[in-house]
Amino acid sequence: MRVTATNPATGRRNSVRVDGEVLGSERISTPAGAFDTIKVRRRVYAGDVESFLRETTIVETDWYAPGARSRGEKRQQISWMDVSRCTRRDCSFRGDWNIFELMEVRAEKP
Repeated sequence: MRVTATNPATGRRNSVRVDGEVLGSERISTPAGAFDTIKVRRRVYAGDVESFLRETTIVETDWYAPGARSRGEKRQQISWMDVSRCTRRDCSFRGDWNIFELMEVRAEKP
């Protein structure tokens, strides 16, 4: 999928590409318990190339439990950015690495 993103600070618009794939099923454990999940990975290419800077790439992995009442039981997000600081051509600079896990499941009120 390709979408247009606008930087609110500069007003600059980027064409952002998102590639997604279902990786299969996986049983995971979180602080809220164990879940049988569907594992989905997205690669996001931010479209922010500028002269000597390469494009920011973000890899997001989500684990969804079809039987649970939440949107996602676990998410891992890793980003790679501005490699202009590298001296080798195959070098990449890792940005944030975030892991979010479901902490609690509550019963719905009738």
